[in-house]
Amino acid sequence: MNNILLSLVVVTNNRKEDLENLLDSILNQKDVERSLFEIVIVNNGEDIGDLIKKYEKKLNIKYIKNNGNLGASKGRNIGVKNSKGKYILFLDDDNYLQDEYILKNIIEKDIELLEKDNKIGAIRYATEYPIYKNGKRIGYEYTVCELDTKTKKSFDIPNNIKLLKENSIYFYLNHFATCGVLVRKEAFEKINGFDENMFVYAEDIDLSIRLWINNYKVLLNPWIIIRHNETPKKRNNLWREYQMTKNQILMLYKNFPMFLFLFYTINWLTIQSILSYKNLKQKEPDITFLQMYREFLKGTKEAFKLIFIQRKVKRKPMSFKMWKYIRFGIPKENIKILKEKGLL
Repeated sequence: MNNILLSLVVVTNNRKEDLENLLDSILNQKDVERSLFEIVIVNNGEDIGDLIKKYEKKLNIKYIKNNGNLGASKGRNIGVKNSKGKYILFLDDDNYLQDEYILKNIIEKDIELLEKDNKIGAIRYATEYPIYKNGKRIGYEYTVCELDTKTKKSFDIPNNIKLLKENSIYFYLNHFATCGVLVRKEAFEKINGFDENMFVYAEDIDLSIRLWINNYKVLLNPWIIIRHNETPKKRNNLWREYQMTKNQILMLYKNFPMFLFLFYTINWLTIQSILSYKNLKQKEPDITFLQMYREFLKGTKEAFKLIFIQRKVKRKPMSFKMWKYIRFGIPKENIKILKEKGLL
């Protein structure tokens, strides 16, 4: 009999030390019945069988070794196909559960909420991201980066986490990242999972937008916090800009009305390129703008090739009404939630 309620799906690629830290943090979780969850590890890199053996007697682990690097999207799809849980918690291999009661709270609070409301497709968690200065990590910062700007400006979330938890506050999100997100497996399968044209980066934004298009809600839990170390090891930041640009254009083409696709694509290649460069310089001070922009252009060329020449991208755009709700309605909903609880 299958008692597994939750499957933790982790795709890894040659970050053995990070994965070991993540598994240690899962092992240290308290007041949670281990028969209720499993860990599905999908390996896109060198074999880590020795590491798996170290933990497989202590944790319920399913290990899948791919033949080469199949990418984050395909790796996660493989993980979900081989999972037994009704709900999926996507984690990156450099995540870390620094609080010992995260899984307890996810199972007792968030999964209970999902059981009550079958139109909730996903719940994203707050994140501790590293702070960089001159290429060095100098600390961590609490963030709910995907939350709309209006809500963040209206309420001091970082200094009121306890209050948000006491009032069981959940916010609406228009998109999420997969370094700590709980997804309803049924909804994931209904929308055919991650788009495997997107090797890595922006595939999570695409998934969350498609959940909204298919009438599922996407929420943020701001009082469960998962650390994302964003380990520099094995990260090629120029290659990241190439992948991000390609996949951002694919995501926009698939999901947005045509005039918005054109508007956001132009914005990405102009204003966003400058913002990306400023962020990149904090991690790699020696990179030039020209080096980075070449990757933007390569990504654009590859995206247009997939869309217009190879025709591998299926388009199912949201209505303009839905876009207005996601862009302007969600902030209003979040302000309303805070006001109803007397927090504004």
